[in-house]
Amino acid sequence: MAATIELYANNAYSILANSIDSSVETINIAPGTGSRFPSPTGDQFFRLTITGAATPNSSIEIVYVTARSTDALTVIRGREGTTAQSWSVNDLCANEPTAQMLKQFMQPYFGIDEGVADAYVVNTQQNQATYYSGMPVVFSTANTNVTATPTLNLNGIGARAIKNANGGALGAGEIKALTPITLSYSPVDSAWLMQSPLGYQRIITGAASTIVSSDLTAQRALISSPSGKVSASGITATELSYLFGVTSAIQSQIDARVRFDDFVYQGGIHNSTYSTDNNGYLILPNGFKIIWMEIRTFSSSAGNTLATLPYSFSTLACSWQVSSANGGGTPTAVGIGPNSTLSAVDVRWSNNTTGVFITAMGV
Repeated sequence: MAATIELYANNAYSILANSIDSSVETINIAPGTGSRFPSPTGDQFFRLTITGAATPNSSIEIVYVTARSTDALTVIRGREGTTAQSWSVNDLCANEPTAQMLKQFMQPYFGIDEGVADAYVVNTQQNQATYYSGMPVVFSTANTNVTATPTLNLNGIGARAIKNANGGALGAGEIKALTPITLSYSPVDSAWLMQSPLGYQRIITGAASTIVSSDLTAQRALISSPSGKVSASGITATELSYLFGVTSAIQSQIDARVRFDDFVYQGGIHNSTYSTDNNGYLILPNGFKIIWMEIRTFSSSAGNTLATLPYSFSTLACSWQVSSANGGGTPTAVGIGPNSTLSAVDVRWSNNTTGVFITAMGV
């Protein structure tokens, strides 16, 4: 019988509308009384007990009603140890409790394993003929499973695989001997799904196997270790928070910034004409130039010269600065003349000037 989901109704009783023999599979009950009973569909059913009106309960037959159309009942005859027989018009029928019905309420199915490793066998008081969706069973195991394909045969209905709650294969040793476990049957998987190995923690064999018995270092970023396990890195939670708000590749952002090696620098250029090494230039990434040089005059009288710069400006010399370089002596008057160009500076000095410092900026 495919019917596995039982329906019930309160005070559902009637009488037979006509006589039936032992082979009839459609029973008509008194007109207008069918609505007292459930209306099974699919794999649903309800129990109906028939007994004689003249001598109630002296003889009974239990039938399973698998469909109802108004007052016509489709039945499976002679259930639960009773025998299909002939009944007369006006004999009694009702949706009453039966011994088998009450056994069904002894859920889940409790038992003790009578099988061997990987082939568990459990027998209970219930007399269910088929497995049904969500059917629960709790039993105490006798053996530990040694393979990933253990089975359970409940009440001789047939051996079905035992899997984890997600329908995946179990690991060897996941079912412990002498341990109560709870299973639930899944028709979709055609298997028992383990809900809880009571008193036993699931064996973890993957990446998390290193963290089942101890805590990780607090406030650390998690990484995959060289062995593929979950591990705590040396990066703190505070350090990781520095990345908050980052919306693009950090290296690309860094590369877009000005770097030291983007500057062009040359110092210590020797000027043979003026016998100095204090000459040089710095070119910024945007092309802006800073040029400096020193001129040794060693002159007791005023003078001037057009001194070639260590590096030429391309477009504009926007700033000139000149100062006396008399060492420990008294500073003298110095200046820039009108003949300065992009590559040379017109330097002018007064009496007793021994040196001149020049700084120029431009592009």
